[in-house]
Amino acid sequence: MEDIEFFARALDLKEPWRVKDVQLDLEGRKVVIEVECQCGTTWGYEEEVLVVHGYEQRQWRHLDTMQFETIIQARVPRVRSAEGRTEMVRVPWAEERSRWTLMFEGFALRVLEHSRSVSRGCALLRLDWSSAQRIMERAGAGPGAAPARGAAPRRGR
Repeated sequence: MEDIEFFARALDLKEPWRVKDVQLDLEGRKVVIEVECQCGTTWGYEEEVLVVHGYEQRQWRHLDTMQFETIIQARVPRVRSAEGRTEMVRVPWAEERSRWTLMFEGFALRVLEHSRSVSRGCALLRLDWSSAQRIMERAGAGPGAAPARGAAPRRGR
């Protein structure tokens, strides 16, 4: 199994997203997974089609792969509504405005919860204290928080 196929399966990516490339930095002990969305994808909500008018380069920390820090990078489409409102589309692997994948955040919360201190948890996760604090604060939003509204790919159009 090739690395692109392996990571596409491991991330459980669905259309319109796909793994474009995987870069392995042995010296830096890092894996960078480049994800892209298919050209021509129509984005929007049930009641509205949104026009892609640009992209924003983003990256998220993911669960380590064999003790290698793993990063997901993607050019995320920015869409504009008929009223002129601009937003970035929602990616399936992370919450809006997060710098970590959902899987990493869940793992980090468990490590921090079971560590003797936040500092010890940070050392195990290779995170700075403020990053750990942001992950814990995001989790504190809890089930009562409003779901992210980011535009999703439209099916059947």
